[in-house]
Amino acid sequence: MVDTFLFDLDGTLLPVDTDKMLDEYFLSLTKKLSSYFDPHFLFKSIYQASMDMINNLDPSKTNKEAFFDSFLKMVNYPQEEIEALFEEFYLNEYKELGKNIMPNEYVKKSLEILKKEGLQNCAGYQSSFSRNCNNRED
Repeated sequence: MVDTFLFDLDGTLLPVDTDKMLDEYFLSLTKKLSSYFDPHFLFKSIYQASMDMINNLDPSKTNKEAFFDSFLKMVNYPQEEIEALFEEFYLNEYKELGKNIMPNEYVKKSLEILKKEGLQNCAGYQSSFSRNCNNRED
């Protein structure tokens, strides 16, 4: 018997234009770090490290490890310092991304019906690597 429904947050429960969201993400992160690196170089490095992370097939590596293994080779910057900048980004600027995404009323009604029927609902998404982007209260 089915008693739980699992939904993907981005694109299913929220109408997200993935390309636009990724552009906002990369531009915001690049802006955050642009005083440390050339913005064009940084954008390309973040993008390449993200692709390397996505394509990582080593089950012993976390997303964070795969990303920084690639990224640090390109930027030649102390890992501890750059990770602190990323964490600061996720605590601050990241929260502003997607603020213009409007809820989908049909999804809301569907979830209410499932809940009324006593079924459990779970929304899932994949965080790239920051603990802080998972702790949103909004």
